[in-house]
Order: sequence, then C-alpha cells, then structure tokens
Amino acid sequence: NSKTVIVKAADGTRLMALAATDASFGTGSNTKALDEYFGTYTNGDETVILDGVGGITYGTKKGTYALRTDGTFDVYIRENGDDKEYYVLTILDGEFVMDKPTVEIMYLTEYGTLEADTVTVNKNIAVTLPAGLTSDTMFFRGWYLDGDETKTLLPATYKPTDDVILVAKWDVKYTVT
Repeated sequence: NSKTVIVKAADGTRLMALAATDASFGTGSNTKALDEYFGTYTNGDETVILDGVGGITYGTKKGTYALRTDGTFDVYIRENGDDKEYYVLTILDGEFVMDKPTVEIMYLTEYGTLEADTVTVNKNIAVTLPAGLTSDTMFFRGWYLDGDETKTLLPATYKPTDDVILVAKWDVKYTVT
C-alpha cells in the first residue's frame, strides 16, 4: 500500500504522478495529481519535502504550502490544527531558502504599562494581545487599530500582516456611593 505513485519514461521523465487522498490506494480511494514541485530539496544540512499535494515537511515540522504569484511559496507550519509559524519558501536548482517574515506591533497604552511597547512577531500568525492593563482612574476595554475612527475593538487574538500600531481603549472608572 502506497500513498504516492510516480510513472516515469525510460529517460527518467515523469509521465504521471498521483497521490491517494486517503491513507493509501485501495478500493474507492480518490486520487489527485501531484504538482510539479513534488520532491526533496536541500540547503546544507536542512531538508524540505513537498508531497505534491500541498503538504510540507521541514525538518521535524509539518505543514502546508501554496504557490504564490511571484513563484515562491507560502508555508504554514501547523500544530494541533493551528498555524504556528509562517515562512516564505524559495526553490532554485534543487535547493531552498526559508525566510520567516516578521512584523512589528507597537502598543500605545496612555494609562497602563506593558512589559514591551513594541514586539516583533511572525507575520500572518495569530498573537494573543495583552490583556488586563490596569489604571487607578480608567478601565481597560481592549485594543483597536491606530487610525480607526470607530475604535472597533480587535478580538483577543490578532493576525498581523504588516507593521501595525494598536491603541488601548479605556473608559473612565466611576465610583458609585
């Protein structure tokens, strides 16, 4: 039982390449043609394996890949069903380069304090925004994008695609006596 079948001509030219969409080929198994990027690529001691149907193994990490319009690949390393790391993969002459793009998040707090006002994070990967800021006179509500006139609060996790400034939203604390 195999998950991948490759048929080559006598000169080594690939004629057909298929992958089972199930664990292996068998009765009722569906198939999918492998893309032209199926294979193993190296960079010194590192190895990337593309399975031909969107799956990637990068060292001990597993994830997905998708071709971008510029000829490189978006790579998402997944753990427990969640994207944990993002890379841009470039393949040239059987070798590869994995670039891990980062972006900066700058936090403007006005009243509360944070451990760091600016953090560098992996682009396209969700981060948990700081919570629980405190002030004697204000109540912390959450974060919104700088320049958002409606001050719409972001969810507790945020996926930055570019450098961004997040502003803390506060309400006045009132004491009822």
